[in-house]
Amino acid sequence: LQEEMDKIGKETKFNGKNLLSGTTNFTIQAGANQETRKITTIDLVKEADTLSKIDVTDSAKSQSYVTAVDKTLEAINTGRATLGATQNRLECTSSNLTTSTENLSAAESRIRDIDVAKEMVKLSKLNILTQASQAMVAQAKQQPESVTQLLR
Repeated sequence: LQEEMDKIGKETKFNGKNLLSGTTNFTIQAGANQETRKITTIDLVKEADTLSKIDVTDSAKSQSYVTAVDKTLEAINTGRATLGATQNRLECTSSNLTTSTENLSAAESRIRDIDVAKEMVKLSKLNILTQASQAMVAQAKQQPESVTQLLR
């Protein structure tokens, strides 16, 4: 068991970096505002070395071996849980970035698809309506003054 754990710990690599020697930590940028995530790896080689030093010649020593194996499994499970949580956060970030990219693309498409002539007609119409309403307000202000002059 110890030999296999030692072998796995020394030979498990990604991108040339040993993942289970406890010497490799990863810091990756993921998310908005330059948010970083630190990924700490477990030291499977150290855990395997701890198991190799255990003597199982009697029941008390065997019990200590079982306890050591349990601690090693706990360390492995903690490492797996940490990596799983990090993977979930990265997948969530990836999903958010995908959604943002799609939204940005849709907004760009809407901007590019605008019919300039149609929009100019709308702008002219709004300008005419604005000028007409200003003229009506000016006439409404003049009417009371006209009535006052007639009554004098």
